Amino acid sequence: MRAVLPGTAAGGGLPRWNCACALCTAAREGGLSARTRECAAVTGNGRDWWLLNASPDLRAQPAATPAL
Repeated sequence: MRAVLPGTAAGGGLPRWNCACALCTAAREGGLSARTRECAAVTGNGRDWWLLNASPDLRAQPAATPAL
C-alpha cells in the first residue's frame, strides 16, 4: 500500500485569505510553500487511487501530485 498527502492544511489552506499570522504572511511573501486543504490518496497497485477526505481543492491537488 502507498499513501500520498496532496493537501496538508486545515480549513481554507495556507495562506488563509483573512489571516496575518507569521505562517500565512510567510506563505504570501514566498518564504513558505502554499498548502491546499487536507486530503489523502492511497493505492494498493500504483494505478488505482482512492481519495480520502476530498476537498474543494480536488481540481488542483491531483494536478500538483505527480504520483496521481
